[in-house]
Amino acid sequence: MGNPRHQVQREFNARHQDCTDRVVPAIANETLTTEMIANPGRIRLSTLATVFAVMLISSGATARDITAQEAIEQVHRETTAKVLSVQTLSIGKRKIYRIKILTAGGQVRVLEIKADQ
Repeated sequence: MGNPRHQVQREFNARHQDCTDRVVPAIANETLTTEMIANPGRIRLSTLATVFAVMLISSGATARDITAQEAIEQVHRETTAKVLSVQTLSIGKRKIYRIKILTAGGQVRVLEIKADQ
């Protein structure tokens, strides 16, 4: 029957080759397969880096809110109107600045600026 050690080595080599034949082409093509999900250690580092970068960029939605003063400055940059008053409204987790202005034509207008621009 042959050396048991050689038999174990042949079986290991056959299983390794079978696994390599199925997984390596998927990694080379950057295709995420169920095999790769089941064995996450086989995913290439560049794929993981790409996923991490996308997650990091998408978390940019938590940017800081502008202040009431910054909202007033925005109104001054975009109009020639005089600011009469500022009111901060909280709607759920969102903050809105309601800014009352006097236009050059003498009309009173109310602008709403979202704090999370």
